Amino acid sequence: MTEAPAAYSVDDLRFDPAIGARLDIMLDGKPVTKVVAYDTIKGQVLRLKTGEDGNLVLNAARDDVVRELLEGKVEARLRSE
Repeated sequence: MTEAPAAYSVDDLRFDPAIGARLDIMLDGKPVTKVVAYDTIKGQVLRLKTGEDGNLVLNAARDDVVRELLEGKVEARLRSE
């Protein structure tokens, strides 16, 4: 694979961690971290939410990390191995 997939998700059974580790995701020209899914066509990035302190935000039951959906111009780049 020489190009980044147009859409990718860690929840997809076909997800390959080796590819996921090489992806750089940008939203409106700025890097996005903690990405769990993206779609360059729909212009969406789903990521794990972090607080102002940089720590992951847990849900009210404190049994899962909150995910947030961001929208804009999404670009995905695959770094070379």
